[in-house]
Amino acid sequence: MTGLRGWLAARRHRHTDRRRYGYHQSQQQAIGSRLARTSDPHGRARLLLALGTSTSRLAALHNQLHDDRWIDGEERSVGMSLMLESTLYRALSDVETAAAYGTARLPTIAAIEAVAGPVLDKMAASPVLRDRMRLLGDLADAVTPVVGDRAAGMLVALPSPAGTVTAVA
Repeated sequence: MTGLRGWLAARRHRHTDRRRYGYHQSQQQAIGSRLARTSDPHGRARLLLALGTSTSRLAALHNQLHDDRWIDGEERSVGMSLMLESTLYRALSDVETAAAYGTARLPTIAAIEAVAGPVLDKMAASPVLRDRMRLLGDLADAVTPVVGDRAAGMLVALPSPAGTVTAVA
């Protein structure tokens, strides 16, 4: 479409994308609040999967709404960093599922698997949430070269139930 109709359609579309962006930001906060109250691995797996899905949608919307902004000191855009962050949440969801059922975890993307596979395996083998949370720092250190500081930093910022010792950033 061109002309006034095209301009109006683009404006409506952009307005809808802004609303969706805000929705997914609020979803991330709500999921974080629920993670802070959930110690059951089944529940945490579902929440982490939902967090990964919401973050990947946020990444797509970020690329549509904002310029290709690059993160200072990193070789990736904010949208790419959000997409990598969503992959980490999905990998942690698989870790929680494996911990819940006492099974092996599903592998994640090859680049992350190459640097963090052993840490993810160790986390999945631990039935105790406190032990898995303590390994988040090791996981963040391992994946930083692949996903960057911003996305890796989100791992150690993951909320956990009170009384659960978490990784130190």
